[in-house]
Amino acid sequence: RLALTDDQVKRLEAQAAAGAPKANASDMLRARADLMDAMQGDGNLGGARTALDRMSRLRTDRMIAGLKQRQEARAVLTADQKRTLD
Repeated sequence: RLALTDDQVKRLEAQAAAGAPKANASDMLRARADLMDAMQGDGNLGGARTALDRMSRLRTDRMIAGLKQRQEARAVLTADQKRTLD
């Protein structure tokens, strides 16, 4: 439906082959473990805040990477193709 040119297809395929940035699952697991540790006993509010801030930052970084990838793909398209896509 977008009537992509051969060059556009090649560029989009190259972007797809590069793949999305990998989320660092071990960082998220560590932050969750830190949160669980901070919630033990009477709780450690400072430790919980630190763990939650880190989890939030990791989620935000993952979302921003996805948005960047979308922008890069849209940059390959013409204005008419973008309207069709939208």
